[in-house]
Amino acid sequence: MLALFFILSQALSAHTADQAKRPPEVLTLVDQARALPPEFRADTLLRLSDSPLIKETAWKQELIEEAFWSGVHAPLPYPQWADKRSDSVPDNAVRQNRLEALTLQTRAVQAMLAIDPQKALRPYEEVQAPMIPMLNCSIVFTPVVLDYYQSAVFVFENSFSPKQRKQGDDFRFLQQLISALQSPSQVPPALEMIFAVKISPTQRLDLLSLLATKLQSILRPDREYGATETALVSAVPPNRLQSSEAGILLPALRSYIVASLGSASMRKGRWCRTIRMFNCAIRGHRW
Repeated sequence: MLALFFILSQALSAHTADQAKRPPEVLTLVDQARALPPEFRADTLLRLSDSPLIKETAWKQELIEEAFWSGVHAPLPYPQWADKRSDSVPDNAVRQNRLEALTLQTRAVQAMLAIDPQKALRPYEEVQAPMIPMLNCSIVFTPVVLDYYQSAVFVFENSFSPKQRKQGDDFRFLQQLISALQSPSQVPPALEMIFAVKISPTQRLDLLSLLATKLQSILRPDREYGATETALVSAVPPNRLQSSEAGILLPALRSYIVASLGSASMRKGRWCRTIRMFNCAIRGHRW
C-alpha cells in the first residue's frame, strides 16, 4: 500500500513539475478554451496542440485526447449538406464548419497520427460508427461521413504494430468498418476506402465480397440513395477494376440500385441513366 502511494506521489510530482514548466500565458489560453461550449472547446484545443505555442509532445497528446472527448458532445453528429432546392435557412443550420462531433473526433485522430501513429488506433476505435437515421422526402439534409473513412486509410497504414499485422488485426479492422455499413451515405466513402488502402488483391476481393453481401441489407428510400448516386459512381476507380473485382462488385451494385430506385423511378428511366453513368465510369466492364 505504501509502495503504491509512493508511486502515485511521484507521478503527481512529475506531472506538477511538467505543468510548472509550461508557459503561464499558454496555460491561460487552455483554461479559456475549456470554458467554451464542447464543439468550440475541442476545435480550440486541436488548434493549440498544432500551434508552435505547444512544444512539449506529451502536452500536445493531452490536448488532443481532451479535444477528442470534448468533440463527442458537439450538437451536430456529423457534417450534412442541404438539398439545393432548399432555402438558405436549413442550409445555414448545417453549414459545414468542421465543428461536428464526427469531424472533431476524426480531426483528433489525424492530429494524433502525426505525433504517435500507434496511439491513434484506440481513439479511432472509440469513434462511434455513424448512426444515420432513415431519411424521408421531407428531410433536406444528407449526411457526409467521408472523413471517417478517409481517416481509416491512414490508421490502417500507420497505427498497427508488426505483431498486430502478423495476427491480421489490421485487416479485421477494415472488415469491421464494412460490416457496420447501414446507410447509402456510407457506401461511396467505404468503397473509396477499399480501393485506397494498400492490401493484396485477395484481401481486396474479400472486402468487396463483404461489401456486396452488406449491400443486400441496405434498403433505404430513393430519397437517400438519390443523394449519393453521383458519389457512388465516382467511388469506382475508372480503368483500375480487375475482372475478378468487377465480377463481384458490379452485379451487387446493380441489385442495390434496382432495390433503391423503386418502381416509379424505374418507369421514369432513371435506371437506364444510372447504368450509362457506370458504363462511362468503368470502361470495358459492361453489366
